[in-house]
Parts: sequence; structure tokens; C-alpha cells
Amino acid sequence: MSINVLITRPGENGLALGRNLKMLNVSSNYLPLIKIYPCSVDPLLKEHYDIVVFVSPNAVIYGNKLPKAVLARAQIAVVGKGSLKQLTLQNIKVDIAPDSHFTSEGLLALPELQVIKGKTILIVRGKGGREKLRNGLLERGAEVDYLEVYQRKNIHYVLSELEVLKQKKISIIQVSNQESLDRLIPLVNKASWFASCQWWLLSERTKNSCIQYGIKEPLCHVISPGNDAFLTKIKDEL
Repeated sequence: MSINVLITRPGENGLALGRNLKMLNVSSNYLPLIKIYPCSVDPLLKEHYDIVVFVSPNAVIYGNKLPKAVLARAQIAVVGKGSLKQLTLQNIKVDIAPDSHFTSEGLLALPELQVIKGKTILIVRGKGGREKLRNGLLERGAEVDYLEVYQRKNIHYVLSELEVLKQKKISIIQVSNQESLDRLIPLVNKASWFASCQWWLLSERTKNSCIQYGIKEPLCHVISPGNDAFLTKIKDEL
């Protein structure tokens, strides 16, 4: 089977995915739609939190403003496998993590977060993220703070850069989040290859949005977060 992947995952994770695909003799094209860069505002934090939640790998990578003493005294929670991997690389033990359903909803469903009235919780994230996790924790009586450690900036492309993709015979489009999907659809929806591509997405929420954009449901696939899950599914397709 001939596979050509359009990678929209930004930063080093997207570039690494392209390198790994090349090792499998799979063609790929790199089209990041957002750029990630650190926030410059110094946060006001408590000296102690009962739980610290990292919502993404970038939250771990850019979360170096968080005092080590805070991490040492708190339970560490993550939403997905990518955050777990990044924390493991930093020798930080994770106490709370979903086995499946790597979303805010999946984290909120865990038994460790059911009785949290009066507990202090810090959510480490990027600016402008979903409020689902915070609202769910507040409803259970927790006190919740944010530490926003990175920002997203749109990357703009001229028409000539997108025209090149017409010759590539894209078969799989990788989309990491809702923001990337919202930016990508207007760029490619007039392309001749658009209607027959598979869309590999990271959540049911993004899948539903994809279908609402007019993509046929059989072409939309939800896979686990992280490059390893993507590569495992690619191997199944070869």
C-alpha cells in the first residue's frame, strides 16, 4: 500500500514523526499550522498543591517555571501518554493517569479525582485551552489554579506553498487538535485529494468536528496520542 502522510503536528514532535515515517519508507509532508512558544508572564502560585495536572507534552516541556518543591510534594496527574512520557524522561513519577480515553473527561472519570473537596489543584497548560477539566474539578469542591506556560501562534501559508501538496497524493492527514483542524479545513477543502483522505485524529470530539465539516465518517479514525501510537497504526496499514 502506498502511503503519503500530511503531518500537522507542530514542533519537534511533528519533525520526529516525519523522521520515523522515513525509517519505515513512508512518505510524509510537514505542514504545521501552529507554532508553540513559551509564555513570558511569571505566575503567582501557592507554595503547595495537592495535585499538579499536566494536560499535554508541551505543558511538561515548557513547565520549567514550576518550582521543584511544588512537584515533590504533590501528586502528579496527566491527561495523555505524551505527557507521561515527557515526565518519565525527567524522572518525575506520575501518580494519576488514564489507561484509556486520554482526554479531560477520561481524567475526570478516574477514582483518584472523585473525592477532592478542599484539595488544591494546579493545571499546567497552554493559553486558551478547554475549561472542561477545571470546571469538573471545581464542581467537586476543589480549589483550582492555572499555570499557563506556552502559547500558540498561527502559521500562515501562501497559495504556492499549498499548491505543491496537489502533486503529493496525500492519503492520510494527521491532526493533533481542534485548532489545527479548524485551520486546515479551509486550506485543503478545494483540493482534489481532500475527499478520499483518511483523517487520523486524537479524540472523539475532533472526530465529530471533522464529520461536521463534511468528511465521511468511515474516513475519520481516532488513535491514541503520541507518535508511537501513530507509528503502530501505520505499521498495521503497510
